[in-house]
Amino acid sequence: MDFILIAGILTAILILLLAPKREQRELPRKILLLLFTVFLFVTLNLYAALHDILWLEVLGFLLENGARLSTGPLLLLYVHALFREPRHLVRNQIWHFVPFLLHTCLVTLPVLASVLMGEAIFAYLPALLDLHVMALLQALYLIFYCAYALMVLARYSGKAQQVVARPLDDEQHFVRNLLLGVIVVAMIDLVTSVYESYFEDLDWDTGLLTVSALVVLMIYLAYYGVRQSRVLIPDFILADHPRTTKQEQTETIVRKPYSLIEEDSIGVQLEQVMLEKRAFMDEDLTLTKLSKQVGTSDKKLSFYLNSVLGLSFYEYVNGFRIEEVKAVLTSGEKDHLTIFAIALDSGFKSKSTFNRLFKKKTGMSPSAYRDRVNNTDLG
Repeated sequence: MDFILIAGILTAILILLLAPKREQRELPRKILLLLFTVFLFVTLNLYAALHDILWLEVLGFLLENGARLSTGPLLLLYVHALFREPRHLVRNQIWHFVPFLLHTCLVTLPVLASVLMGEAIFAYLPALLDLHVMALLQALYLIFYCAYALMVLARYSGKAQQVVARPLDDEQHFVRNLLLGVIVVAMIDLVTSVYESYFEDLDWDTGLLTVSALVVLMIYLAYYGVRQSRVLIPDFILADHPRTTKQEQTETIVRKPYSLIEEDSIGVQLEQVMLEKRAFMDEDLTLTKLSKQVGTSDKKLSFYLNSVLGLSFYEYVNGFRIEEVKAVLTSGEKDHLTIFAIALDSGFKSKSTFNRLFKKKTGMSPSAYRDRVNNTDLG
């Protein structure tokens, strides 16, 4: 058991030591580091309890005791921070941490004070700590927040396709696996708590099972985060635009944000930028970047793509990339390169996304398309 706990402690410490050396200092990474800090304190607390290290157990107890109440809101804030500018974000989301703050003031700190004084200072604590239902509610609270964060992630992911041409598979997989992993850990905690509350106490500390699952999750996240360099420090994807009402959205659809002459100009400039300047080759091309090259606003360009061409920004740009790959495969100029190398040169970054989009566009896999081209040349 010590091996698992020490592995978890070292993994969390390694992440906390290495990540601050990165150049960027944005909010999502800071929240992720805070999550790993909570995970570290949970692991430290159990290790100290098993080895009777009082000072370390007290230190770990500071965050471990309210970990179920802080982890859920932190994960939700992390998802929001990935897709929105940090301005006012924390202030608008701080109310989610009220249960954690109340628990810290009414339970965590009084318990620590009682331990340090050697006596129960607050009369309500013994009865409160004996309530098994508290652990059950906290586990359900964490599961609820993770499930809600998954819903928010799905909503943002769909919206991101309107403004980002680069596929976000790596970031989304990391966050989704993080949320699902925490749900699994919370479910283990919930099941063991229910069993001990309504059936019988087990001879071993059920926290060992929960923390072991947490350590496995930490090691996986550390490996995935290091292997995918963009994951631990993701870029902002969506601007924090004010929400519009349904009436405003309807008016926007009916009323064009530009004149017919300007619409024609946008179409001509857009075609020139994509065909002559080959803007789609930029793997990190965004709606804002493209609108600046076209000489218009991102709002007008988005309206033109959606209303005139009937395409999202994601569909429009990747359509050019697919055509570029097809042209190169047909010409045979780069037969010495792999298909994915050609895709990378055309602006793609993810192999799985490229294969999926290519098959959706052509009805066949990239390799099958190359084989058909080669067979046609031989014939």
